[in-house]
Amino acid sequence: MISVGESGYEIELGGLSVLYCMVDYGFTICFEQNVTIRIEGPFTYRRDEKSWELDPEHQPEGLGPTLTLPRTKGRGGTVDLDGILRLTFDDGTELVVPPDEHYEAWTLSTNDGLLVCCPGGQIAFFGKPDDQR
Repeated sequence: MISVGESGYEIELGGLSVLYCMVDYGFTICFEQNVTIRIEGPFTYRRDEKSWELDPEHQPEGLGPTLTLPRTKGRGGTVDLDGILRLTFDDGTELVVPPDEHYEAWTLSTNDGLLVCCPGGQIAFFGKPDDQR
């Protein structure tokens, strides 16, 4: 599910259905097989050649374009060494989450472990010792 590469982490989401999304002071995407992504700050959402700058904490009413996610399946994702999370979905949707200077921008929880974008973009991985960078 999570693998380490030279330029960051690869996230295997191929074929996992998005079960639901949740909005509180963040935005959470729940997939099959206990895969959960929680976004705590602003992010970019692209679909059908349109792009939205979304902020779940300060403008939750703007998250309307994400309502179609539970009808999609994950394709994959990457985390680069600067902490930028990129996710793709089977309908062409793309989600990009940059790091935050002061807070954890996002977390990814899987059966392999927990991947966290710490303040400033440093990545922490809590999982099997042989999988860590």
